[in-house]
Order: sequence, then structure tokens, then C-alpha cells
Amino acid sequence: MQREALIGIGVCDIALQLRGKMVPAPHRPARIANGTGWSQVCAMPTCFGEVADPEFAKGEDVMLMPAPATEVQFGAADGAAKTWLGQEFHGTYLAHKRAELREIAGLDEAAMCARYAGVY
Repeated sequence: MQREALIGIGVCDIALQLRGKMVPAPHRPARIANGTGWSQVCAMPTCFGEVADPEFAKGEDVMLMPAPATEVQFGAADGAAKTWLGQEFHGTYLAHKRAELREIAGLDEAAMCARYAGVY
């Protein structure tokens, strides 16, 4: 399986849930200039753990427009992510990602997709 670097474009909604999508890193300049489409159906999971009525997902897609000044590189060695997330949350984030990598180690692409679909 060939891996491709991804970037995340997101926005926190009024319920403080991060909403957004991942796009290939080589597309970054175009996404900064033009944004990326985001379907309203993506907002259906609520902060209460339920899925909203599909009636709330009607309408046109919106564009997420990244603000380059708010960019954070989570793998950066310069500590930007730790400063942005805070010491405790940054440690929790790294622990979660490392556990996630251990869970999928050795899986082929189909098994990896099935694992993610079951978890998320």
C-alpha cells in the first residue's frame, strides 16, 4: 500500500466538535486558495452522541476556507502542536495516535479500512 501525506482542514462548531476533512498534502496550495467542499451531512453527529434528523442536513454544501495563520503541524519538532494543544492534551493525542498505529500494525489495506469503519 502506498501511503500519502494528508492534511486536515477543520473548524470547531458551536458544540465544540471538530468538523472537517482530510485532503492529500500536495493539494494544500489549491485548498488554501479555494477551500474544500464540506457536506452538511457531516454535521449530523451531535455533541450528545446521537445522529441528527436528516431534515437538518438538507441544503447545499459549504466551503471550508483554511486560514494559513492558524495552521498547526502536529508532527512538528518545534513544539507548535504542544503549545497549541497544551501539555496534557498533546500527550493524550500522541498516546492515542501511537495506540492507533499499534492496532493496525501488520494489517492489509482492506483489514485497516474495516478496523477504522468499526471504530469510527
